[in-house]
Amino acid sequence: MNLDNTPDNLSVEERIVNAAMHCIAEKGAKSCTMEQFAKKAGLGRKTVYRAYSNRTELLDRVALKRYELMTKKLAEEMDLNGSLAQLTEEAIVRATTLLKEDNIIRSIYETGSYVNFSHYLMDYKSPFQKLTVEFFAPYIDRARENGELRADVTNDEYIGWIRSCQMLIMLNEGLSDKRQRDFVQRFVLGGIIV
Repeated sequence: MNLDNTPDNLSVEERIVNAAMHCIAEKGAKSCTMEQFAKKAGLGRKTVYRAYSNRTELLDRVALKRYELMTKKLAEEMDLNGSLAQLTEEAIVRATTLLKEDNIIRSIYETGSYVNFSHYLMDYKSPFQKLTVEFFAPYIDRARENGELRADVTNDEYIGWIRSCQMLIMLNEGLSDKRQRDFVQRFVLGGIIV
C-alpha cells in the first residue's frame, strides 16, 4: 500500500495520521516520537496531543488506517461474486499476505509497547471488527439467504471466527499459500459453512 501525499484539505487528525505513517515508514515506529509526528504534520506538539492523548492511541489510529487501506485494496482486487467460502478463503489468504508485507503495521506491532495489538484486532467492539463486518456483511447475508451459511451464526461471530483463525495463520509464518488455504478450508469454514 502506497502512502499518499497529504492534501491540504485533510482534518488535523488525518494530517497527524498521515505524518505518522510517513515517519514510521522512514524510521520505524520504535524510533518515532510524538514530537516527530507533529513536525512531520507541520503542527505543534500540543495540537498532536489534543488530537491523540498518547502515542499508543495514535498508533492504534495509524494501524486502523492501514487496515482500512488494505480492506479497500481487497475489495478492488477480489472477485466478490463467488461463494462465501471462496470469498472468505481468498480474503484471509490475501489479507494475511498484505498484513505481513505492510512495513508500517509490522513496525507498530514490533514496538513491544503495543501489546494490545492482537487484543485490539480480536475485540468484537474494535473498529477493526466493525470494518471487517461492514466489508463481509452483504456476502454473509447473501450466503445465509442461499442456505450456504449456518443460520445460527451471526455476522459478528463469523467475522470473529475468521479473524481469530487469520491471527493463527499470521503467527505461523512458515505456512505456504496452499497450506493457508487448506487450513482455512478445514478449520475455518468446516464448522460454519453448510
